[in-house]
Amino acid sequence: GLRARRKPDHFPGLHEIDGGRLADVFLSYSRDDLQTARRFATAFEREGFTVWWDQTLNPGEAFDKVTERALEEARAVVVLWSKHSVDSRWVRAEATQASSNGNLVPVMIEPCKRPIMFELTHTAELSAWKGDTGDPTWQAFLAGVRRFVRKDSPAAPPSATAQPLTSRRKNSSRIAIAASVVALLI
Repeated sequence: GLRARRKPDHFPGLHEIDGGRLADVFLSYSRDDLQTARRFATAFEREGFTVWWDQTLNPGEAFDKVTERALEEARAVVVLWSKHSVDSRWVRAEATQASSNGNLVPVMIEPCKRPIMFELTHTAELSAWKGDTGDPTWQAFLAGVRRFVRKDSPAAPPSATAQPLTSRRKNSSRIAIAASVVALLI
């Protein structure tokens, strides 16, 4: 697995993944879903992503500070929604922060009712995924994660993050609809 090491003193408490890179993916999950989270972390690592999850914490570290910094620095925050994680204050807080940062990549790992604020965010459906990296549903999800990771990568070609015009128009329409709904609720 990945071994985390302390980042230089100017970022105390933040970890770098072996090789000096910050994590591509921050994995948010409930402890009750540890085996599923491990399946996701392993699959991401096999695809060449660096992954930060609480399994990389070192004894004696301040859990909240390290987690907050890792969450802030990750390129994509993959939130595993389950019956357990929807009740976790940590997962909800991490998802909220990722949404604010614009790097939330939510995924359903079992049928559940997500917190209402995340109902307007497209969520991948991987409830039936058992770890087969050739599965078309996994591959589609992985393509979405890659877009987030490449968006902040200085080595990414401009076409890696460009959206087709029709996709931008659809997103603009969705944003306008969501803003209208929020305005009606206020």
